[in-house]
Amino acid sequence: MAVLGLLGLLSVVLHSAAPGRDSAGAEFSEAWSLEAPAPLDDFTLRLLGGDLFVRTRTALRIHDPATGTERWRYTPVGSAVQQWTAIGSTVIVKTFRPSPSGDIATLTGLSRATGAVLWSRERLDLAGPAPTRSGPEEDPPVVLALNAQATTSWSLLGLVPETGQTRWTFRLSPSCDRPHTASSTARTTAIVAICAKEARIVVVTPSGGAERWSTGLTSFADLHVQGGVVAVSRPGCLLVHDAGTGRVIAEREGCWGGCSAVQAGGRIVVTHDQDGVSTIEGIDPADGSVGWTRVQRNGPRYARLVPAGEMVYAVPSGDGLGQVLDVVRPSTGELRRVTVPTTADPVEHRRKRLHDSHRIRGRGSGAGYVRDHFHRE
Repeated sequence: MAVLGLLGLLSVVLHSAAPGRDSAGAEFSEAWSLEAPAPLDDFTLRLLGGDLFVRTRTALRIHDPATGTERWRYTPVGSAVQQWTAIGSTVIVKTFRPSPSGDIATLTGLSRATGAVLWSRERLDLAGPAPTRSGPEEDPPVVLALNAQATTSWSLLGLVPETGQTRWTFRLSPSCDRPHTASSTARTTAIVAICAKEARIVVVTPSGGAERWSTGLTSFADLHVQGGVVAVSRPGCLLVHDAGTGRVIAEREGCWGGCSAVQAGGRIVVTHDQDGVSTIEGIDPADGSVGWTRVQRNGPRYARLVPAGEMVYAVPSGDGLGQVLDVVRPSTGELRRVTVPTTADPVEHRRKRLHDSHRIRGRGSGAGYVRDHFHRE
């Protein structure tokens, strides 16, 4: 790939697997590429439901992941694009613009097919990060929003994606600060907030906004809801809860370097440090029993896990982040190694393609790769 220009470019590349490699790995060749101006280190790349979303500070662009062709872009005038989410036929974009009284957050609903504006509401904020749903998992029924300029107490709102109307409102206790993070699936919505100086996770039903269960935490935590589990990762500990009841399915120590948990292939796959060694486990979601364990004594430590259909990509952390990715089969713990042309940090998987983001000489870039024959569908 050519070195990027001095102004900084966002480069998105798709590679295809070269034939003739054995099942231990695969090499890749470039299939297509495109470049577009972008502020340095201010973009996100996500693959969701057959659409490749590229967010920069000035625009949200939708591309065909198979060819790289741009389908449409949304460029708000006088506002910066900060976050987005997509539910069904609607893309919801959060923008903000400066004003004498402070930045004004706005949510705008766009047609996923054409990018046309469907609705807009000021002083609302998206409650969580860009989605990372994969496989057959259903969309949540509502857009999670926050009253962006609360004065007395914070509220979580469930908005109808197609119209922006409020379907339900869940009011947090007046003792709660602004929610730290939120995550949602079709059946579970979870938020983490500080309430009465205590970190707390609260789980509500996305269809009606009724509280299902809540529990205290010893500190702020990263939150991930997928399938039937709620995974909470905080310094030193990983907790995996049953999304329906709050029951702790698994608890693991050793998260100082980062822990991760995803559900795929009938297992909960967990990575954590144990006695300074990176460990991956396959856990039965019904009873928490461990089906298999892989200890990486001479291998890399993992920063996070990315579900890829019936497989899971294990992403190395720190100095281990490079041109090698480990692919785990959740049912058995079998591990294979694949190679990519550049430093890779997978973002999302769709069918036979894995898209990732990487850095070239300090600049942000994105890429997509066709999966090798070991985990081809």
